Amino acid sequence: MMRNSEQCLHETVAKRRNLQKISLSDLPMDILSTILSLLPINDAIRTSVLSRKLKYVWCSHTNLTFDKATMRKTYFKPSTGYYQFLRDHEFVTRVNTVLRQHSGTGVERMKIKFRLHSKHADHIDRWVNFAIASKAKEFVIDLSGLSKVAFFRALVYGEKRIVREEPYNLTSQFFSPSNGLHLRV
Repeated sequence: MMRNSEQCLHETVAKRRNLQKISLSDLPMDILSTILSLLPINDAIRTSVLSRKLKYVWCSHTNLTFDKATMRKTYFKPSTGYYQFLRDHEFVTRVNTVLRQHSGTGVERMKIKFRLHSKHADHIDRWVNFAIASKAKEFVIDLSGLSKVAFFRALVYGEKRIVREEPYNLTSQFFSPSNGLHLRV
């Protein structure tokens, strides 16, 4: 009886080995793009190392969210237990790198949330132009770097914050009728 169970187990294992294995890269490109669009942009970019077929799939990501979480440093600082503070020039460089490689088509939502100022105006203008050129339906730009709770607390309690840099002014020409027809939010 023991021999029959071993033989049955052996046959089952042999059958499993003969089954064709399906991997992520076997899926059609449109399905891969849809799956990767559900991931945050930093995780979608990381899939490019898995195979040659996946190398550029992230370039048609439809949800571009750039904030402290998605553009964080890739290394962990054990002494503090947190990721090291992301500086503004590092944030700008990372966003520029992603947008330079992105196809610019099919962007549904683009969100930029990071404390930036007028000295970054050239970069911010380029990002806004990218959102308009890619016909993003939703564009969120929050350069305060504050959480919603901190923002409303400052509003309600009249807290004054020291502004060391001149704030960025978004010009209305970006949202002219010819440029912003597709923009909904």
